[in-house]
Amino acid sequence: MGTYIKIKYIICYVLILVNIPTKALNQIITIPEIVSVDINQTTQKAVIKWDIDISADIDGFIIKRQIFNQTGVVDGTFNTIAVIDNKNIREYEDISTFFGEAKPYENSEYYRVTSFKYIDGAKKYSNMSKIMSSIFLFPVEFDVCSAQNTLKWNSAIGWEGASKIPYNIYNISQTQNKAILIGTTNDTTFIHKGLSSKTQYQYYIQINTDKQQAKSNDYIINSNLPENPKYLNADYASIVSENNIEVSFTVDDNKDSKTYILTRSLSKTANFENIRFFKSPISKIKYIDTVNSTITSYYYKLISLNICDNVSNNSNLAHNIILDVKIDDLNKKINNLNWTAYTTWNGALEKYNIYRSFDNNEFEFVQSTTDLSFSDDISKYTKSEFEGKPAIGQFCYYVKAIEDDTNPYDIKGVSKSNIACITQEPIFYVANVFSPNSNIEQNREFKPKLTFVSDYQMIIYNKWGEKIFETKNLSDGWNGKIKGKLVQKGVYVYYISFKNASNSIIKKYGQISLIY
Repeated sequence: MGTYIKIKYIICYVLILVNIPTKALNQIITIPEIVSVDINQTTQKAVIKWDIDISADIDGFIIKRQIFNQTGVVDGTFNTIAVIDNKNIREYEDISTFFGEAKPYENSEYYRVTSFKYIDGAKKYSNMSKIMSSIFLFPVEFDVCSAQNTLKWNSAIGWEGASKIPYNIYNISQTQNKAILIGTTNDTTFIHKGLSSKTQYQYYIQINTDKQQAKSNDYIINSNLPENPKYLNADYASIVSENNIEVSFTVDDNKDSKTYILTRSLSKTANFENIRFFKSPISKIKYIDTVNSTITSYYYKLISLNICDNVSNNSNLAHNIILDVKIDDLNKKINNLNWTAYTTWNGALEKYNIYRSFDNNEFEFVQSTTDLSFSDDISKYTKSEFEGKPAIGQFCYYVKAIEDDTNPYDIKGVSKSNIACITQEPIFYVANVFSPNSNIEQNREFKPKLTFVSDYQMIIYNKWGEKIFETKNLSDGWNGKIKGKLVQKGVYVYYISFKNASNSIIKKYGQISLIY
């Protein structure tokens, strides 16, 4: 019995001696520490770097990756993907395909490293290092309407105090050809605002301390922001008929423009109200606005909205011209015209053309000017007849503003004002004596000088009130005869009636002396 107990203790002691070296070696072989898991920008492969005490007595390293969805492997276990028989190598790029290819550009990859030493021809391993993951930058969310990118990534694994270590967000500038820090956050989300259109953005996330570093995969995205129309040109605001203003705009046929809004205001600085919507695409917009165009100026502006309903451009202003005409106070044979300046073309004003119509005849060109006023001498119209018809004295005018050739879009605007009319008062003059035998021809008959009248009638009475002459023709005068014979000298009575341009009947009575 005593011998059996001794043998039992001896066997146990031997077993303990056999087991102690393995456990002790695991404790003695120094454990490496992963210092970085970066993603190679060119290959998009994970690059693992580690460190180990310089005094460590080792012969090499084992690289392990967490494996999922592989036959014969328990999901989530760490399996060897590389053996490095060189204690001086401290870096490995994961190109292994033994357990499937690592895809750090699709998800985070998790790594551990062990060191080993050959003892009696066999590898003895250290315990595995702490787990460290790559940072996975998810597909970037591009918000076209806010002109911003939203970046999201997974939290870094294997860091002490990771929640307090900030993530640095970088964009590799294509113009400067270098990585530029664009933000820092302790969160795993970052919004990059103020994007430029048609620009490539190449992002990656990096976190680092004095000892450790991890860099994510790159994610490339192009910002195709809605393009603004190159131009919205207000061609003109022109009065086409009483109380109707036609406005015209030439626009860049931009596919990113969703809607055009025609707006109107009573001044340059007052609020503009929306009066009409137009759908894009379109290159020419015309609209007739029914307003009081004879006395009121209106300002028009076209606004474009992009696909996000944001204002993408504004046109120049278009403003109707208001013309006013008055008879000169000192010289009744002059009509004074004044008008408002046209506002505002993208080119400069070339000139204003002035047009006149007399007694409802066709308008004719009068003169060009760059001023905002003109005095029209109408002396040549002060006759009893004009072009074979009685002159009634109605003058109508309009002004056309002409844009010069400096418009950057090769558009030449023309804006027509309202038609402004003025009626000259009739010019009436009669002599008080005439002589059929006078040496001066115009004194041989009684004929009033009348201008700007219609429905003319003249009757001559003798002293007994008898009608002795009548005419409705302004060119006919009384030559002092009745039935071809001269009447006696003496005083006669005339009655003259006519209508002015306003269709008011005017009557004139008086005496005329006939002498020989």
